[in-house]
Amino acid sequence: MSHRTKTCNGGSGGSGSGHAAADAYTDASASAHTSAHTSAHPSMYTPLLLTPLDERYLSPQLCLIRSLVQYFPASPEDVEVRQRKGGTARPLRPNRVGIRCVHCAPLPASERPNGAVSYPKNVGLVHQAVRNWQRFHLWDCPNIPQPTKDRLRAMGRGRKHAGTGGAAHWVDSCTALGIRDCPDGEGIEFVDGAGASAGASGEDGNEGDCGSSGLALAPSRPSTG
Repeated sequence: MSHRTKTCNGGSGGSGSGHAAADAYTDASASAHTSAHTSAHPSMYTPLLLTPLDERYLSPQLCLIRSLVQYFPASPEDVEVRQRKGGTARPLRPNRVGIRCVHCAPLPASERPNGAVSYPKNVGLVHQAVRNWQRFHLWDCPNIPQPTKDRLRAMGRGRKHAGTGGAAHWVDSCTALGIRDCPDGEGIEFVDGAGASAGASGEDGNEGDCGSSGLALAPSRPSTG
């Protein structure tokens, strides 16, 4: 159920800026995404943030950034590392969904560089979590290839479909990937346990806990352009 990587060049038939973003998505990025599935937890559902509709609503730079970040369900190891760091009001639960750098994903949770991982409190804050990832991790990450960083800088901060359309797309793309707010208001989760890792512990099936199910997937919002 993995998400394809080079999707930013499909669909809208626009100006071609989305094609530029896809071209800038390097083979090294694709390799990192593959290894994140095969060497860390092969049974995990860890889709990229990048979706086929991104180029309709987001700038080429954001398309490329979203190709460098993936969703993942917290494993017992992730929970342990998070607890050691402290600074959270409530402990992290297994299978709560976070975002992480695809190039750092194959590393043990305790060895990932600063800012590689975060856990948005709700789907409306995924955009802010990615902004923080860009600010505090992207440019200093030793695992992201320098050519990818150079392409991102060259793209600048051009914006496509500015306004509420782009903001709504961040939320809609979460829904399309099977991600919702946890019923207890503490984080985000995969619908129907799609992201549950094999052998993860800590799920008790209560409605108020991350890992509960019961919602059907909604389609991503169609283009208005």
